[in-house]
Amino acid sequence: MARRGAPDGDFVQAAWLGAAMGVSAVLVFAFNAALGRLLGPADFATFGALLSVLLTLSGAVAALLGGGAMAAARTGSPPRPTWRRPVLAASGLFALAAWLPLGPTLRAASCFGMAAGISLLSGWNRGVLIGLGRSGAAGTSLVVEGLARLGFMLALVAGGGGLMGAAWGLGLGVAAGAVSTEAMLSPRASRPRSSPVAAEVWLATGGLVLVSTVQFLDVAAVRLLSPGRAASFAAAAALARVVLFSQAPAAAYAIRRAATTGVGPALRRALPFALLPAGVAEVVPVDQLRRPIPRGRGNPARPRRGHDPGRPDRGSA
Repeated sequence: MARRGAPDGDFVQAAWLGAAMGVSAVLVFAFNAALGRLLGPADFATFGALLSVLLTLSGAVAALLGGGAMAAARTGSPPRPTWRRPVLAASGLFALAAWLPLGPTLRAASCFGMAAGISLLSGWNRGVLIGLGRSGAAGTSLVVEGLARLGFMLALVAGGGGLMGAAWGLGLGVAAGAVSTEAMLSPRASRPRSSPVAAEVWLATGGLVLVSTVQFLDVAAVRLLSPGRAASFAAAAALARVVLFSQAPAAAYAIRRAATTGVGPALRRALPFALLPAGVAEVVPVDQLRRPIPRGRGNPARPRRGHDPGRPDRGSA
């Protein structure tokens, strides 16, 4: 139990995680912006298509992060589930396939396959760091990954690598982030014994995967059933994901504090931490949604009768 009046180290760690996530988001934006200038239209389109497939795994990565955090917070030791070795082996096979005499698209896809597997491993490791009370270290690994991704990509693409240089830059950056999480878990000499993962943790992880998957399926369903309102619904869904993303430091704080002080005190202290960034993340995009939509050559459709284009419709609400 935490001593009354003692500094809240978990809050400082979670605040550093939030700041690091902001820096990481800026680095991702810089990565994509640089690719848009360095790659040709065909290569950039291929890279974007492969990246969109990789992003569908973001829900699984977030779920594993939450599962790792819950498992480590329950026991106080880093869990080492058995699925790590097959995923690492599959990532190695994808890396080898990227060197085979295949077409450039297949080789780039192999690099993305390697990045997908390593992302699952680093997501779990970051969750373990959070559960052990080292959220700041998890945030630092995000910055390391962002810097490595940008640096490798710039070096390889500037050297004439083209699409493969961009794909290898992404894969090597993700690998650098995973290596940093392994190094941060603790030196081998002082690493506590690994503990098994409880069934309740896997149940909660499965729930997180389900929620994350539905966030993509509902947009696809609206696009099929009501194409005219798909754009506003997609914007609202993106806004919802931004709000959830902004609450990640509060979730990390709540998981850690619940293990050390109990559920009640953790909930009372985590709620303000969650609501403040979520409110900021929601107010700014909603203000953008309320602005009139320009009607030019790129968007010639007229607004429906009785519909104010300056306000979000029911899909956005």
